[in-house]
Amino acid sequence: MRLLSKFSKRAACTMVLGAVLLSGCGRDQTDVTKDEQGVTKDKILVGASMPFSGPLAVFGLYSKGVEAYFNYVNDNGGVHGRKIEYKVYDDAYEPGRTLQNAKKLVESDGVFAVGFIVGTSHNLGIREYMNDKKVPQVLANSGQSEFGDPAFVKKFPWTTAWLPAYDLEAAAVAGYIKDRLPNAKVAILHQNDDLGKSLVAGFQKAIEGSGVKIVGIQVYNNSDASVAGPTQVLAQTGADVFLNWSSGTFTPQTIAKMTELNWKPMTFLISWNTSLNTLRPAGLDNSKGFLAPGYLKTTTDPAWKDDESMKKYREIIAKYGPGTDPDQHNVAYGFTEAEIFVTALKKAKAPTREALMKSLRNMNGEKMMMLLPGIEVRTDEAKGQNWPINSLGMREFDGQGWKDTGKVYSMK
Repeated sequence: MRLLSKFSKRAACTMVLGAVLLSGCGRDQTDVTKDEQGVTKDKILVGASMPFSGPLAVFGLYSKGVEAYFNYVNDNGGVHGRKIEYKVYDDAYEPGRTLQNAKKLVESDGVFAVGFIVGTSHNLGIREYMNDKKVPQVLANSGQSEFGDPAFVKKFPWTTAWLPAYDLEAAAVAGYIKDRLPNAKVAILHQNDDLGKSLVAGFQKAIEGSGVKIVGIQVYNNSDASVAGPTQVLAQTGADVFLNWSSGTFTPQTIAKMTELNWKPMTFLISWNTSLNTLRPAGLDNSKGFLAPGYLKTTTDPAWKDDESMKKYREIIAKYGPGTDPDQHNVAYGFTEAEIFVTALKKAKAPTREALMKSLRNMNGEKMMMLLPGIEVRTDEAKGQNWPINSLGMREFDGQGWKDTGKVYSMK
């Protein structure tokens, strides 16, 4: 992986409002969906499984963003003349429950597609089932390398990813460290799963030949009561960089322990683990100066206050997600996932599963409201490019919110 730093007139559709809201743009002229599960003349049923309970319940906020965007789309004509109906179940971040939920959604609820699921093990756990059933498993929240590997994509053609590759995330962090602390001593905390192992492997590869050295690695399981002990062990290594690749309730535990020990290394969080709800239990001031890769505009950064897309995002959340905090990063993540899904579905010739997958595999530099400038959704089935996000920015926490540094790393 090489890191680079970079910062006809369309036909109009008319919606007629009267006693009845007419169908809107893209209504199918022939009934190609009569045998398509989850699609009727009026709706498209989409399912999900999310952690609304358990130690990683903070990621259940993804669903709030998904739901708000779908509500917005439905209120503006829907897709292919149909409204999106969204059905979601709690899995408490337990892979076994995710599989149970997926089976329920497919076999009992009869969904058109299942998507937006959080967790590498969770997505891998349902992948074979979803592909056997030929039901789209869309925008999996995992950057595990095989989700983008052409060989695996050929074997599991009904599965697509959403998160950037973990290799890219690890390499972006390594590039930032090499630029600023070329002889850094690095300590790493990660969960004992495919996510943690992939991030570590990617980082090790990215620092090869440099003066950056790993001086300590500690792992934990999601069933552990605390990570205070492993954090203390890492603090004793003398590391001046800490890759805090924990998630959920374990992250504020590490921050609290760092504060107690007065350990203040350059600290990185995982790109999608930066919610204010995650940081707040340990005191927001204690996360000041933390860094994290990212690809969405930071909602708490004043630089985006007058950005038209940011204004639109806030308006949509306020109207279609009442009670939802737009400044929670996980809301913005879910919102953007839903926007990508709808964009792909609109580009599809018809609301069929095959057409949806074809569209998701061939996104031609699509712009989304919340993506950073210079970052776009681009996939190319013919070229084996299966990751929708191929660039990452770097953000810094100022004690109140995240701010974009303007640095963008791309994968070649």
